[in-house]
Amino acid sequence: MRLRALHSWQLEKTSRSFSEISEQSHLIFGDRLSLSEVFVNIIGNSIKYSPDGTRVTLKADLQGNYLVVSIKDDGIGISQEDLPHIFDGFYRGKSGQAMTGHGIGLAVARQIVDAHDGSISVESELGKGTTFLISLPISNA
Repeated sequence: MRLRALHSWQLEKTSRSFSEISEQSHLIFGDRLSLSEVFVNIIGNSIKYSPDGTRVTLKADLQGNYLVVSIKDDGIGISQEDLPHIFDGFYRGKSGQAMTGHGIGLAVARQIVDAHDGSISVESELGKGTTFLISLPISNA
């Protein structure tokens, strides 16, 4: 799978338009459909849990042999109490109870990233937004 190393993509929720900054690409071996599901899920959550008109920012940087993608929003955030559990299947945090969903998306995303020898982590503060970091090994081919 080819995943562009974008130095900055920004998505404005109301327009849902991307603006690409970098043309650099890196090859990642993996299942295209599964990896797409990871990004669709996390970007979708960022949009869903953010007020209209706020930005969801995507950045990709090469760190050693890994492409590290950050997805940052200015949404409702995740409480410190909920953070350790958000990758557990069927877990719904208190801040997200009003939204639709089943609590399986992030659990599936973690399984997919793990299966690709990558890692996924999250930083968040209630009321200030969330940043997901996804690290995937690049191919040296």
